[in-house]
Amino acid sequence: LHANLVSDQGEHKETEELSAQLNRLTTSYAKIAGSRHLIAKGKANLQAVLNQWTRQLRQESALDFDQARLNTWMENYHERLDQLTQAEANLQVSQEDYQAAIEVVRSRIDMMNSRSNLATQAQIRELMEHNTEMQKQSLVFQYAAGLIEFIVLAYYSHSLWKNLSHEGYLMVPASIQFIVVLLFSGNAVYCTHLLAEYMQGEHEVKSKMVISLISLAVLLVTIIAGTIFLSSQGASGL
Repeated sequence: LHANLVSDQGEHKETEELSAQLNRLTTSYAKIAGSRHLIAKGKANLQAVLNQWTRQLRQESALDFDQARLNTWMENYHERLDQLTQAEANLQVSQEDYQAAIEVVRSRIDMMNSRSNLATQAQIRELMEHNTEMQKQSLVFQYAAGLIEFIVLAYYSHSLWKNLSHEGYLMVPASIQFIVVLLFSGNAVYCTHLLAEYMQGEHEVKSKMVISLISLAVLLVTIIAGTIFLSSQGASGL
């Protein structure tokens, strides 16, 4: 568990560093894209101005400019235009490099997130398996506790019945005694479990609990009444 926590912390830190790096790259990419857009716009404006001046100079009859003199006069502007073109090309290369770097960092983040998701799923699956195993053990313990409760209750119920009315008890066949004790003890254990579930908020067992209580009460009354009746019959016979 400690190793998993340390590993998770390391991966989380690396993910944060990659995210910060991605933010820096994205910011730089946006700045380069903005600069390239401005240069392209300025270059287009400068080209339009040069074209307009060239047309006006050629159309102006008072100015006698031949092509050589016109080119010499406009040379500085053309050099500036070439510089802007070169700068735009350099920015395009830089923009493509930043785009490639952004894709690489994003891929690494996606891979780490995918690996983290797989690790999380594995941990969840491990916890579910552990929980299933615990539930199985809990069921075994519940069955064992229920069996012990049943045996103890059957023993004391049988002893109480025997001591309550010994004469009537002796008149009941052993097989009937065994069946009655089993029914009473089993119903009592079942009723206590339903009552415990109801007290924990599982109100859907209320109908079962009521039926079990009624059955237990009927069985108890039958045992007591039958024992008293048999005892009286035995006394009358004497």
